[in-house]
Amino acid sequence: MRKLMALFPVTLLLTACTEEEEAPPTDWVEVSYVDEGQVCHDAVDGVLTLTVAVQECLSSSCSRDLVTSCEATLDGTTLTLTSDIHWEDNMADGATCTDDCGLPAATCELENVPDGTYTLDFDGQSYTIEVPGSSDTTSGCWF
Repeated sequence: MRKLMALFPVTLLLTACTEEEEAPPTDWVEVSYVDEGQVCHDAVDGVLTLTVAVQECLSSSCSRDLVTSCEATLDGTTLTLTSDIHWEDNMADGATCTDDCGLPAATCELENVPDGTYTLDFDGQSYTIEVPGSSDTTSGCWF
């Protein structure tokens, strides 16, 4: 009987160590914008720069893990733009966030774009872009 009693506490200790701990709740919430936002373009010397920005303020103390990507393709006179912008915000009650405001944006470039008029397809909308000759600069934004 003494041997059995001596093994019982060891068994309890081993069982307690092997149980999975439940993850603590988190106040960080993922924010995601896929193919959404304001589109801006800039054309200089045959390089077309496209930027997708979302109208959100990122706080340096309450926003983290910003990841952005953007892809533009050209087929004839049709430009197709895709983007993915996401980060995490601290949504905890009583969180003290700084008032600084970083605007999340994704930028991509297409090189050797000939002069001409192009249709940009993004987020179910179509926009017209004029690409000038070299040394000219044309830019604009759409919401």
